[in-house]
Amino acid sequence: MQSSDHPCDCQRSVDTLRVFLTESSLPSKNQPSLMRRIGTLTDKDAAETFGDYLLTQEIPSQVEQSGHDWAIWVHDEDQVEQAKEELESFRSDPQSDKYRKAIVEADRIRHAKVQAAIAARKSQINLTRQWNRPLIAQIPVTFTIVVLSVIITLGTQFGTKYDAFGGQISMVPNMTRKGDGVEYPINYRQLPGVREGQVWRLITPAFVHFDPLHLVLDMYWLVLFGGMIERVRGRRTIIVLFLLTAIVGNLAQLYLKGPAFGGMSGVDAGLFGYLWITGQMDPESGLALPQHLVFIMLAFLVLAATTSMMGPIANGAHFGGLFAGMAMAAVSATWKRLR
Repeated sequence: MQSSDHPCDCQRSVDTLRVFLTESSLPSKNQPSLMRRIGTLTDKDAAETFGDYLLTQEIPSQVEQSGHDWAIWVHDEDQVEQAKEELESFRSDPQSDKYRKAIVEADRIRHAKVQAAIAARKSQINLTRQWNRPLIAQIPVTFTIVVLSVIITLGTQFGTKYDAFGGQISMVPNMTRKGDGVEYPINYRQLPGVREGQVWRLITPAFVHFDPLHLVLDMYWLVLFGGMIERVRGRRTIIVLFLLTAIVGNLAQLYLKGPAFGGMSGVDAGLFGYLWITGQMDPESGLALPQHLVFIMLAFLVLAATTSMMGPIANGAHFGGLFAGMAMAAVSATWKRLR
């Protein structure tokens, strides 16, 4: 028999939530049920209280009338024995405080599930609408970065003309090509140009690529990784992530090897790092990478850093961008948990 402390004023809402969450799993008269019947109780309120208790124990169940009794069905075969033991305990002391507390806790769990289902439905609708839009409208920031990369790469003749665009693209000013090498100010680590207010130099080297294949590969990973992030997290996140990974990657490469470098691969590594860590720390975010792709990317980064088989590689930009993207993902996921 159920306690008189049962919150009757919310019974209608509780029943509504229970039907909303479980009606799809009711045993059908026209098809065999996959659930296991563990026993019956003679009182409806007692049966529902016990069902509430099972829910708080993470044992999905269903209560339905069976003649003059109320049958308890359990969804998971592996939980049948545990549920039977709980039923015997309930029969011996149905007025126990733990069953009274379970009523309130079960209501909270159901409410949370309903809210999550509503939010997921809204998200699904929003994503469907977004995917039906033209690509430019889906990922405008990522598309803009691609366009700028193409314009600046062609404008600098694949990175060979340092005086293109008024000499404002390179990490430091007064860079000139001499034979097969590049001359640049000896005080490049002090960031001349940036110190004079030309802060765009911190990111512009990322737009320069040195041959068509370099450009195509970098843009492919940018659209793949950046597009995923922009679709799910929006424009603000991809802008902040681009600026962070470009600046950190460019500065790392500058201090390690000098200012004669270019390419979006540091940003690409940062976007990869963001997706990788987000998938690990926030699996419900909708941002995750297949394990084989994670392995391929990590293997490439390690091979590029430890061998010369891939030619001159900006490893400082790669690892600077990678760690920056990973850090942003970790901070974002941690902040989400703490809120």
